[in-house]
Amino acid sequence: MTDLLHAAGRRPLVAAPVVALVLVGLAGLTGCSAPASSSPASTPASPSASSPASPSVDAADQAAQAARAKALTAMKTVTSYAFSSTEVLGSDTTLVTGRVVLPTSLDYVVSKGSSQQEVIRVAGATYVRAMPGAWKKLAKPGKDPSPLAGLLAALKAVDNLTVDAAGTHLTGSMTVPQAVAAGLISNASSGTAIIPVTFVLDSAGRVIEFGLSATLTVGGKHVTLTEDTTYSAFGKVPAVKAP
Repeated sequence: MTDLLHAAGRRPLVAAPVVALVLVGLAGLTGCSAPASSSPASTPASPSASSPASPSVDAADQAAQAARAKALTAMKTVTSYAFSSTEVLGSDTTLVTGRVVLPTSLDYVVSKGSSQQEVIRVAGATYVRAMPGAWKKLAKPGKDPSPLAGLLAALKAVDNLTVDAAGTHLTGSMTVPQAVAAGLISNASSGTAIIPVTFVLDSAGRVIEFGLSATLTVGGKHVTLTEDTTYSAFGKVPAVKAP
């Protein structure tokens, strides 16, 4: 899941922007980038052997970078939003729905099979309950990161970025180490992997959907992870209050 459930005192999660991303599951992921291979020095190509970059490629890259910059600026102006996140980890599916009031307040429900857990974080305190049971206030709720920190980190870190003609659908990729650094994955997994990610923007540049998919190596086994989070009701959700 994300730093959300970390704050709720649950087991380590796989990842999460936004919420940002609320992914439940995988403790102990480890990852490292493949070392850059060294090669003998080569003779510089003659001017006639080199070719200038294609203007269309330059324009496409500029459009993608402009869309990224617009999204980063737009998301920094968001004050509140609702979200719904679905994570599929192997054969395990987890749904997380809730609302966020920045900078750090949130109320969300984690549904897995027939069980549900609700978490409220407000005014530096974290409350949890197994629905429909009684609330408990955590004595040590952990760190209190911004719910948007992971999403903004992912937007900044994604490589190989492209955007559609409308400027609203961004696609790119991250390595496992990049995803760990961005807060999408907790810990590392052996070897390297490319994680495709997508961002869908509204006309104002706000992210209304984030998705990723990856096959990770955990404990010597390959595990498939897919996650999709949608965002809505920007600036319109009610205040989060302690139970």
